[in-house]
Amino acid sequence: MFINLFLINLASSLALTGLIWFVQVVHYPSFLKVNSENFQPFHSFHVFRTGLVVIPFMLAELISSIILSLGNFPLGYIHQVGLGLVILIWLSTFAIQAQAHRKINSDANTIELSKLVKTNWLRTILWSLKALITLYGLNLMLQ
Repeated sequence: MFINLFLINLASSLALTGLIWFVQVVHYPSFLKVNSENFQPFHSFHVFRTGLVVIPFMLAELISSIILSLGNFPLGYIHQVGLGLVILIWLSTFAIQAQAHRKINSDANTIELSKLVKTNWLRTILWSLKALITLYGLNLMLQ
């Protein structure tokens, strides 16, 4: 059971880390290139489609992080740090990025779009740290 949970956690963290880097470096900056008359449909498309991809991975990462952290599994401190990072990611997602998306959906001004790109660096860094700590755990297991 532990290995399966760990692999689900690792795979979801790596997938989300890759995705957030793509969103941060390519996709969010492209918001600034969409003209105002096409922005709202483009943004709605982005939010819906991104949710289809991200939500299953985020749920898998959260659930596996909780079980690994609270269970009596090897590398408990690695899982606890990982869960802390996942909680921070969720808080950032709902308190900062979701609010920013609501604002730009009704008013796609350059200032709000730039804020979205800047504040999303927090999630990018947190997911990168989550992936690294989980890879570190994998390294410890393989030794």
